[in-house]
Amino acid sequence: AYEEGMAAALSLCKTARRHGVSRIVATPHIHFGQNPEQVSKIAAGVEELNSRLEERGLGVEVVSGAEVGFREDLGEFVFDHREIFIGDGDYLLVEPDFVALPASAESVLSELTAQGVSCILAHPERVENLQADPGRIGGLVERGVFIQITAAYLVGRGGRLMRRLCERWVKEGLVHFVASDDHFDSGKMEAMIPAWQALVKLDGQETAARLMHGNPLAVVENEPLPAGSSRP
Repeated sequence: AYEEGMAAALSLCKTARRHGVSRIVATPHIHFGQNPEQVSKIAAGVEELNSRLEERGLGVEVVSGAEVGFREDLGEFVFDHREIFIGDGDYLLVEPDFVALPASAESVLSELTAQGVSCILAHPERVENLQADPGRIGGLVERGVFIQITAAYLVGRGGRLMRRLCERWVKEGLVHFVASDDHFDSGKMEAMIPAWQALVKLDGQETAARLMHGNPLAVVENEPLPAGSSRP
């Protein structure tokens, strides 16, 4: 299983390079209460993957991190597991359940923000209760939460509803990152260039560069997002 996973990761990195991506954040799914033991394997896995990438001269670097399932007691776990932070910095990618982001999320994420964690909420466009209440994203951003949408959904590969939500939030200045959310070379990486083109058409070259280069670069280098990273 390990070698299968490594082969899939190498394949994904090759795909990423073909689509102009040179740095990737490793985002294994971590759910405290289900698979917390996987946290201890992240650093070694990323180190091994980078070694193989260097041997092959692929020109891709993988940065450690995780996609951490939201739970109301998340704050009790994160500070004891630095491996789940992107590049061992202050940014944490949080994944909501597909059906609902609980009402407690605002307070939980705000508390983490107050403790120095820069929370990034992954693909809110596919969460059912956020689809029903899209204005809630603005409140999360006001509380210091960063928003990441998926490139494939921005270009319509998840259906019209998700595309329209992504477009709305981009136009409202509520999106900070457009990412592939590709796991095991699923094909989502191939939406990155079309997503760039869609952003340029939707809100201009500057927005595309901010959401797909400047802001992500700040995260992997553990720097504050550049001024004007969003327009709340």
